Amino acid sequence: MAPITPDDLLGVHQVHVDGGHWFNVRCTRIPGVSLTEKLSYNTCSAPLEFEFLPKPGDAKLPSWVSSTRPVKKTSINRWGKPYNCFTCEVDGDAYCAFKTKKDLVDWRMTNDFEEICLWKRGGKTDQDNAAQNVWKKLSGKWKWVARHTGDAKSNTGGGSSAGKMKMAVKKMAMKKK
Repeated sequence: MAPITPDDLLGVHQVHVDGGHWFNVRCTRIPGVSLTEKLSYNTCSAPLEFEFLPKPGDAKLPSWVSSTRPVKKTSINRWGKPYNCFTCEVDGDAYCAFKTKKDLVDWRMTNDFEEICLWKRGGKTDQDNAAQNVWKKLSGKWKWVARHTGDAKSNTGGGSSAGKMKMAVKKMAMKKK
């Protein structure tokens, strides 16, 4: 297994459990926390976090994922010597990250090392879906919606408010003629 770096974790990844692609995650830096600072012996910092995202084409996460999950970002801890690793806690279980292949990260449950959650680097469709959509609370529920429209049914972007305004102005100008 190769050493894991923050670059291996940052970005959009497909999450595979038991051989199936269940959902995606987006891992980002936490502002103000150094990724390069040398850590004291047996200490950690939390320079990264990830959020759960639906697969492209889906509007929600699998049913077994808690309804509060979209608002909750999960911290990833970076450990200093003697560990020099990344860990996280999901639903009360601790996981440790290992790089097994290029663009593949194994998250293994620390209590048995047998349960494996694989992060595979997301492709263009995964990247585009994560960039075009966002979690918004609509009618008391969290929904995966187009970033600029706020329309829960549209999962493809739909254009920005500025673009819609420009079209409306053009239509009004044509009516005046």
